Amino acid sequence: EVGKDADNIEKLTGVRPVGMAWPGGDTEYTDKTIELVLENTDIRFARGTTSTYNFELPEYFMKWMPTCSAIDPQCLSLAQKFIDAECTEDMLFYVWGHGYELDLANSWGRFDLFIKTIAEAAEKDDSIVLVTNAEFYQLFKDEIPAWEE
Repeated sequence: EVGKDADNIEKLTGVRPVGMAWPGGDTEYTDKTIELVLENTDIRFARGTTSTYNFELPEYFMKWMPTCSAIDPQCLSLAQKFIDAECTEDMLFYVWGHGYELDLANSWGRFDLFIKTIAEAAEKDDSIVLVTNAEFYQLFKDEIPAWEE
């Protein structure tokens, strides 16, 4: 299914995906499913849903856990903590979410403020770089393994 979905995305967009979100979050995959995806597709990163509440880089791209979700009440305070942090090594503030969740949680206003806060910080500080998952993967694919080797 992952390979067929990647084919369909490429047909629709003209871009071959290299990443995905784990269906069902963090409970629906195993070491074996990770290995099968890596062996049979071009997918090299997969997002989970368990919040780390930190800014550490992932250990493995196929078990990439976010800092928090977009509807997490701590999202905005974590953004400020990230902006104010004394950066001595690469850091990542990784937020994920679905638009429908913002509707359900009535969180569009808070999310809009989050985006404005991060965007303004990036305009003032060139060490804060805004990237997509695929762009981050391209930047760090030689440093962070997809999976245990």
